[in-house]
Amino acid sequence: MAENWKYPRTKFVGTTSVSEQIGHVVSEVLETVASKSTDQFLEEVIDLEHSVETLIRIISEWPIRKYGKDILPEFREKVIAKNKARGYYVSEGSQKES
Repeated sequence: MAENWKYPRTKFVGTTSVSEQIGHVVSEVLETVASKSTDQFLEEVIDLEHSVETLIRIISEWPIRKYGKDILPEFREKVIAKNKARGYYVSEGSQKES
């Protein structure tokens, strides 16, 4: 299944290790926490989202090399099932927990 990425592919996908990108994600979290204004906070949250997407792009290449297929959807389903069991999701069309 092809991903529906929100952001353009960065040069870091082919050159940065997972641990380096995790470090970048952490730095973006710290920048978000240190925000001094709503505008800066929103910009940093979106920058954080982009950094996480880059991490997922980097990771998405592993399963294909190791297993010959994309196994990330399987792990997404596991996380969704776990979070649903925890009551984290709301029903479609309502704000009430499912």
